[in-house]
Amino acid sequence: MFKDDSVVVDGKCYTKLVREELEKEYNLELDRAEGEQIALMEAEQRLTGGVRQHLDWGRLRMKLCPEIYHFWGTKLGYECFDSEEFKKWLEKHFGDLVKIKSKSGKLMI
Repeated sequence: MFKDDSVVVDGKCYTKLVREELEKEYNLELDRAEGEQIALMEAEQRLTGGVRQHLDWGRLRMKLCPEIYHFWGTKLGYECFDSEEFKKWLEKHFGDLVKIKSKSGKLMI
């Protein structure tokens, strides 16, 4: 069935069709996840006015809905969230949909 990274069935190549279907599924999943992220951040805005203050554990950098977390985690591996470069990309890509303005409750000198 798979021959040189091609999908061949009964001598006919279906590689392009398979790739297009997988791309459609990928985009639908990402669209649903981004819709959930938008809903999460709209709720965050209503709840806090967009600013989290006096957090016991320090600064909160971003807030991701489970759908976004698992989408990227399954696609790239969950260790991608340990990468500073990936976190910067998320902040740039999603902008205000993930960024949280926060202030620590601990005095830092």
